[in-house]
Amino acid sequence: MAHFFIDEGASAATMPPTAEATARTGGVRSLGLWGGRVGREMLVPQSEDDSIAYVAQDPFGRSNVPTWSSDGNGHLHGISIIGRREGTTDIVAKLPSNGSVWARIHVRVSGAGGGGGGHLTVRLHDRRLLGMLPRSNARQRTVETSEAISTGQTIRNVTAAARALQREPTGLPLRLEVYCHGLELRAVDRPMNRNADWLRQLFLAAFGANGQGGAGLVLGADLVTHRNVMSVGFGQWAGLFDLITLYACGPAYIEPGVVSGLASPGDGWALCKAIATQTRTPVRASSATQFYSIDLLSGELDFGDWEGSVYTIDP
Repeated sequence: MAHFFIDEGASAATMPPTAEATARTGGVRSLGLWGGRVGREMLVPQSEDDSIAYVAQDPFGRSNVPTWSSDGNGHLHGISIIGRREGTTDIVAKLPSNGSVWARIHVRVSGAGGGGGGHLTVRLHDRRLLGMLPRSNARQRTVETSEAISTGQTIRNVTAAARALQREPTGLPLRLEVYCHGLELRAVDRPMNRNADWLRQLFLAAFGANGQGGAGLVLGADLVTHRNVMSVGFGQWAGLFDLITLYACGPAYIEPGVVSGLASPGDGWALCKAIATQTRTPVRASSATQFYSIDLLSGELDFGDWEGSVYTIDP
């Protein structure tokens, strides 16, 4: 289940402007919304385009019934949707008393068989994230990086792969998927660890602190941090992609108590915003720790469903 959070007592105006979920054609997707007091009103969920994704019917066959349940204390509201065809639409939950939209979730439906859907994809994989990406198809290019390849060179390699895909006259939009580890503030920002090598940083992130990201990405030899995000070369991706997705632990996480912005590590939102601004491309990322599996026979990694809140951060 994907979860989206808002503060207790909050209104829809405080929801992340583009909270996002994914579904597959013919598949059922469960979504949850935690928080927000609505009294004892039941929320009425509706899809803005039933031909792309629609709200599952209840056992009595009624569609668009208040399947979001409220216990009167504003706790957990859940809904199931079914993907019908590739595309994007919004699921809105309205209050029956006045018809106002209390929550809105953007749903992207992809093909049941995967394979890139209606777009071209460059996939960037840092080998320190164990496992291999599934074999590329005709609409994909895979770029590998590691601690032996500079972050600047990694970015240039992605640019070359993207240009190669663009030479094929498909007319399809181009997207970038990044698979790597995320960095956590309290491990990497202690004075004795600021210049630690990537292996020690990962060890500290796993065993030396209790955070969940927000300090950068383990991407190439130089990593991507608040200190170098504006100088490492993301500008060469400007206008190249229509979406960048960060499959990493907590890139959008904001460490409690940190000074907002790039001046202080820990504001993951600011780091994602810096990437989005330089590339002129929305960046999709989570604020939560992510879990994935590795096929024991093929060695391929499977990211699976998102954990926690997922955001699309505009330029």
